[in-house]
Amino acid sequence: MKKVLFALFLAGILFSCKHPTTIVAVVKAPIDSLIDNYNKAWNTHDSAAIRNLFTDDALLIDDELIAKNGDEISTKWIHPVYKAISDLTSSKIKEWTSNDKAGFTGTWTIKIKMKKKTLNVKGTYTVVWTKNDKGEWKILSADLHTIMPTKK
Repeated sequence: MKKVLFALFLAGILFSCKHPTTIVAVVKAPIDSLIDNYNKAWNTHDSAAIRNLFTDDALLIDDELIAKNGDEISTKWIHPVYKAISDLTSSKIKEWTSNDKAGFTGTWTIKIKMKKKTLNVKGTYTVVWTKNDKGEWKILSADLHTIMPTKK
């Protein structure tokens, strides 16, 4: 009987003790500055800066291309068009962040300079960033689509 009472007494002490609270700081990704850097790189026609936004193993999907790494993104997506694009703007639909990942879904508009005219194009995109070992935020995946104008 003494052992049972002692066990209950010990259990009561253990469960009534306050456990220290651990505070974990969540450092969110600076989504707005990541988007600003993306827009600035395109608007200044800086192909190296655009490429540097992506991880080496990034995935990019658009209406006509699936690029499976940074080199493909550079040669098949950035270099063919970066000089013709201007006035890239983005607007946010939704974002999310954690300590080492972040995402953004939004709309974009650009002007594409053709030989004799300029096209105004718009679309949607979702981008996922990851924080690398150096603390830099890089695009891990991007899914971009053009919104085709509707005929009236």
